[in-house]
Amino acid sequence: MTSADQAQAFMDAVNDVIERFKDEFDLTYVDMIGVLEMVKTELLVEAGELMTAEEVKGAIEEAAQEDEEDEEDENESDIPGA
Repeated sequence: MTSADQAQAFMDAVNDVIERFKDEFDLTYVDMIGVLEMVKTELLVEAGELMTAEEVKGAIEEAAQEDEEDEEDENESDIPGA
């Protein structure tokens, strides 16, 4: 399984958990976003302990480049006859 496939599987699992909690609990969007921000912060702190600032910067730039490429691909598929 490629890194992209693993990331997609992770995102799908997170989305499934979010949907389950929306269905089973009375959590507000603010509650859920707050929890996700706490988890994100914990991951960033953990990554900061394992990665240099240069590695973090490179990873952010790489993700931004991938996002731009994905947007270009989506825009191209919106063009009739493309």
